[in-house]
Amino acid sequence: MGLIEESGKINPECKAYKEQINNGDHDQYIEPQRGKPLPKPCLEFHQKISRDNQGRKRILLNSKMDLYLSQLDIRELQKAKGAIKAAVYFLMANLGLDPADLTKVILTGSFGDQVNIKSILDIGMIPPVNQNIV
Repeated sequence: MGLIEESGKINPECKAYKEQINNGDHDQYIEPQRGKPLPKPCLEFHQKISRDNQGRKRILLNSKMDLYLSQLDIRELQKAKGAIKAAVYFLMANLGLDPADLTKVILTGSFGDQVNIKSILDIGMIPPVNQNIV
């Protein structure tokens, strides 16, 4: 879990927060919108959050490319992961195969060209196979 819990409260077990306290740095930044204090490790993260033209929150990933990540982006990834994983496991079950039986996994289209293989293996989008066969 990160510095901010789902409830919006500070997670005192967060490494960045513990380092700040252990270093004797108790200074906090006051969040202008709510008047609530934020520890310094939150400040950089907080400054990257904005709203798009439809009022949805987003976080800046790359200022040079004007690249943002929103909850909608995360939901789209979740849906894609679910669809791909379900299809692969459905086919494997119908063929009586296990992940260890796979000798080649081919990802096609623009998704297949641009995806980081290690990342999709890490999130479980495709069966756990050796990265070299993808």
